Amino acid sequence: MTGRRLVVFTAMAVVAIVTLVAAPAGAQIYFSDDFNDPVASKDKWEVITGDWQVNDGLYQQVSTADPWLASLVAAKHWNDNWEEYTIEFKVRPLTTGDAPVNVLFRVEQPPKVWADRNTANSRFYRWIVNGWTNTESRPYAYNRGTATMLGQVPNSLQVGTWYHIMLVVTKTGMAGYVNGVEMFDVQHAAWTKGRVGLQAYSGKMDFDDFIVYGPAHMPDWRLKAKKPSPADGTVGVQMALFQWTAGEGAMFHNVYLGTTPDLGADQLVGPRGVLTLFYHPVPLQPGTKYYWRVDEIKADGATIHPGDVWSFVTQDTKAYYPTPADQSTTMSLTPTLSWMPGVGASQHRVFFGNDAQAVAQGATGTDKGTKAETTFVPGTLEPVTTYFWRVDETVAGGVIKAGAVWSFTTPLLVDDFESYTDTEGSAIFDTWIDGWTNNTGSQVGYIQAPFAERTIVHGGKQSMPLDYNNVKAPFYSEAQRTFAPVQNWTAGDVGTLSLFFRGRANNGAGKLYLALEDSTGKTAVVTNDAALTKNTWVEWKIPLSEFTGVNLSRVKTLYLGVGDRQTPAAGGAGRIFIDDIRLTRP
Repeated sequence: MTGRRLVVFTAMAVVAIVTLVAAPAGAQIYFSDDFNDPVASKDKWEVITGDWQVNDGLYQQVSTADPWLASLVAAKHWNDNWEEYTIEFKVRPLTTGDAPVNVLFRVEQPPKVWADRNTANSRFYRWIVNGWTNTESRPYAYNRGTATMLGQVPNSLQVGTWYHIMLVVTKTGMAGYVNGVEMFDVQHAAWTKGRVGLQAYSGKMDFDDFIVYGPAHMPDWRLKAKKPSPADGTVGVQMALFQWTAGEGAMFHNVYLGTTPDLGADQLVGPRGVLTLFYHPVPLQPGTKYYWRVDEIKADGATIHPGDVWSFVTQDTKAYYPTPADQSTTMSLTPTLSWMPGVGASQHRVFFGNDAQAVAQGATGTDKGTKAETTFVPGTLEPVTTYFWRVDETVAGGVIKAGAVWSFTTPLLVDDFESYTDTEGSAIFDTWIDGWTNNTGSQVGYIQAPFAERTIVHGGKQSMPLDYNNVKAPFYSEAQRTFAPVQNWTAGDVGTLSLFFRGRANNGAGKLYLALEDSTGKTAVVTNDAALTKNTWVEWKIPLSEFTGVNLSRVKTLYLGVGDRQTPAAGGAGRIFIDDIRLTRP
């Protein structure tokens, strides 16, 4: 959420609490806090330990001093008659290593310090979302000196990434979900009363959109089909049998299946079924990616709740599902090729080259030998070149299953941000000039090493963090890279400038722009109005034809910025990440 006021909570105890808000009758929304109003949030939360702040529409825990950085619902806002409820919120971990996210519930007696969690003075349930050393998810019950682990499943959270957390609590048990994926579903209820809240274990974290609601409330996830089989993203599916868990109140089910995610009436293969399974009688094509969806229909026959689109890849007897994808453009000039093995394959013979016919015929120069593994590294490749490859599988009895010829095209790299170091002269801000020199509101890289971003990356190991501050003059923020010598962006029939960007949900107002300047000083600007709050990597493709008037054979300077460099006006502040700038064929 947005807003720029700051409130700091520091006390012996933070207990995250949400006030009752107006809701339709029967909605049972017990608590909610979107952190847009710091003054209201201060009344809702009660700090146990830690440094908790409401800033930029987020609830932020900014300390790493102690494992017990806890927050619970304040007692005046909780009703012990609420024994069945669902907690939902978003979280973004900001500390690497052993710094898990935790959900607290049924808290009758919270510990005041970490060492007291297993004493007679403590009684609470705790879900360690991403677990010890960031690899496991575990629910626990702490009952006056006895700690009981109720489940254990591998799970990890990526630093800098937003996750949706959901905990469903009933009178007899509990179930936890991360981004809709079930972590546990256990029966345990040594007691059922007590408050709810948050805990950050020795780590900085951002929280948003915290809500607690009762069992009568019907959010979308309860009404939609869920738990698909085959699971979303499965590779190697053999049978066209589809199963799922019905949304609550569903009487009929419409099943859609196709080879693109755009599923409409033409892809309706199972209309108004009454079972939560469907067998597709038409054989599926081997080695093909399919998409499917289940829409739930109420008993009235008219109320429909569209489902999520899931995908799977069918198994093949030949090598299939190549990476890079067939006819795609790679991120780098040093790609690692991989594939899924055909059924029963024991060895894989790779053919590779820049001549499709030679690869198809298995010419001597293209034969790269037999591999035991399902990867191949061709080395450093030429830019803006199309390469062809195929994999022949050896199965039982020495039978050869010849593979299809795949292709990919390499880009003309502009900057993948991999070459920058923390050494003076080769740091990222030595090449990308920012506000320290050009007097705009920008800052490239971090104040302390490592200067480049090494966790939030799209490809490789580094990306460029770009801070912007348009609250004060000159009201725009810009980083620039000057090429010496000038670059020719017409080679190899390239026609598109591509880059990947990632914003943050709480970024201040503004728009991302990219400008090119040629050797004569002619400049053209292209903007992306929606970029700043996208907190996943998004590819921005710009046709070179949009840079009207610029001599693309003599590109001198590339500008990346936030705001309006031509007619500046006061705006917001925040941070974006940039990675993998490249030129590709249209």
